Amino acid sequence: MRAVKVNKTFESEDDIYQCAEDIIDEFRSLNVEEVKHVFGQIRRGKIDLYGRLDTPTICAALREYDVNTACEFREKHYREAIENEALRTPLFEELIASLPEVKPTFAEILKRRSKLTPEQREEIRQRDKERCQQNGQH
Repeated sequence: MRAVKVNKTFESEDDIYQCAEDIIDEFRSLNVEEVKHVFGQIRRGKIDLYGRLDTPTICAALREYDVNTACEFREKHYREAIENEALRTPLFEELIASLPEVKPTFAEILKRRSKLTPEQREEIRQRDKERCQQNGQH
């Protein structure tokens, strides 16, 4: 506190601990390095405290940093992560093409019966018959 010239500051050690708890409660998205960076900016005079070093003033400085710097950084990082994930994700057509082809059973085809020619129905019957013989069914 000696590094910052202020008229109004914390009155006791308990005030400092309360401020620390308030910072932890309110700024969960900031990491320790970011909080340390803001305090460094305060110490260097880059953040104006208007002669006060108390919990509301510190929280205002941290909020300003969070909104103007940290949020932009997180959003940029999030957009980059989504773009990278999108580049690694196969296109829908590629995904469909990679799926194994499963031909429907005769029972499934019967539901669409009107769309099949008699030759197609016979081909499906023969294929189902072969499947049953391969599986040991009669």
